[in-house]
Amino acid sequence: QKQGKKNTGIDIQRQKYKHPSEVETILNSIMRLIPARSEGENCERNGMKKHFELLKQEVKATRTVYRTLRELLLTAEELHQASLRLQLMDDKTAELIEKQKKRRKGLERWKRGQLEG
Repeated sequence: QKQGKKNTGIDIQRQKYKHPSEVETILNSIMRLIPARSEGENCERNGMKKHFELLKQEVKATRTVYRTLRELLLTAEELHQASLRLQLMDDKTAELIEKQKKRRKGLERWKRGQLEG
């Protein structure tokens, strides 16, 4: 975790699960180990192939969710940064208003001094 960053509770970079592309690579290598056979010859192998095809589809869906989650986290970080900038602008605006009030009071005192003196 980078210093100064607020903990969002989700750390994509250091998750304990494998990245979807790694899982897909593993599934593809397993698929290559299952020899291609005719459907009538070995139903069990074909059943396994169908199972792995379903797993591959799940991995693709997981990748989409993963990508969306990353985008949401980046958006949340951008919103947080924008919020901090707005807060800073509010603080500076309040500071400028106070300075302006002091200048006006000083100017009024000076004018009174000119009129009286």
